[in-house]
Amino acid sequence: MICIFAVYITRKKQRILCCIGAAALVLGGVLLVSGQISDIPSASEVFGHSMNLKDADQRQNRIDFLIGLGWQVDEETAEVKDVVIPLEFDEVYQNYNQIQLAQGFDLTPYAGRQMKCYSYSILNHPSGGQNVRANLLVYKERLVGGDICSLELDGFMHGLVMPQPEPPTA
Repeated sequence: MICIFAVYITRKKQRILCCIGAAALVLGGVLLVSGQISDIPSASEVFGHSMNLKDADQRQNRIDFLIGLGWQVDEETAEVKDVVIPLEFDEVYQNYNQIQLAQGFDLTPYAGRQMKCYSYSILNHPSGGQNVRANLLVYKERLVGGDICSLELDGFMHGLVMPQPEPPTA
């Protein structure tokens, strides 16, 4: 009976997480189309190469990776869900993939494939937002994409690199 209860909660949480994930992707597509996604430097511009995370299926490696990018992560809020990259990208996925391409990733080779999405609450986003998440897409122990997004209605989405503060205007 305990197992049945646990499966029931797991399914409910999966549905909620799927809705949040879908909303984040739609929001990202809308923001990208409307031009509200920040012009944040790509990982290759910041690091001089593409981001690489070895053994991305290991919890501590993912957390260390995010910390290495300057993020403060609430480890207690970690969530994991299975996602499937669609075979054909609609406008939302095309826009989302533009974020990935800008940081050295590309989701097109993973079309139709199932992968894990690990999500963590971010505590130090420059916007000061409270509902900010880091999402890491992992396929066969390899980081293949990710984003930082706000779950707020008027939120944002950008690549994994922390935005640089804008210089003060005189």
